[in-house]
Amino acid sequence: MPVISDGNNVLGDASTDLQSVSGSIQISGSLALVPPSGSNDHRIGVGTLTPKTALSVVNDYTTDFEDQIADGEGGGEILRYNPGTDPSTTVGQLYYLHTNGIWANTDADAVATGGSQLLGIAMGTSPRNDGMLLRGFVRVPATEVKNIPGSGAVDGLPLYVSIVAGHVDFSAPSGSSDFVRVVGYAIDDDNGDVLAYFNPDGTWVVVS
Repeated sequence: MPVISDGNNVLGDASTDLQSVSGSIQISGSLALVPPSGSNDHRIGVGTLTPKTALSVVNDYTTDFEDQIADGEGGGEILRYNPGTDPSTTVGQLYYLHTNGIWANTDADAVATGGSQLLGIAMGTSPRNDGMLLRGFVRVPATEVKNIPGSGAVDGLPLYVSIVAGHVDFSAPSGSSDFVRVVGYAIDDDNGDVLAYFNPDGTWVVVS
């Protein structure tokens, strides 16, 4: 049942009461956290009821990630942006933002195709509507991963921009003039799919 209000509302005692909502909360406008008078106790917990800092976000994959997210799905910092012609992107592939405003596949063969640019993983087929993951957790489909070690042997390993367009790679590029750039780290794998913490490094090196 909807609750409609045109004024200020106080629910319970701010210092002792816990308000619980089973379901989703949709806010149209701004949300401000204001601590009780004389207190600095204002913390947000996502995935935890006991945040110890101003913002505490817990991503819990103790339950197998393959049971939580599908190929190419993920979350974190997602950007919806494409002022140029909106290209058709492939879910889970790696892209860089070109100076013309269009997202294009990375390729470690040249710095101009993902060495120095903003990187993102496609969350769908449209950068405008589905967005690009700039940082966060994502299930990279097996079709977009190169040189994966044996099953169960990926945890904590770095992922690089691949010389195969749009792919991530467990092996650093080694050809002359290739660039080496870490884009994140593997957490777990399942039938070739990789749960990754996507957090592209701002630096790269060129192989001489």
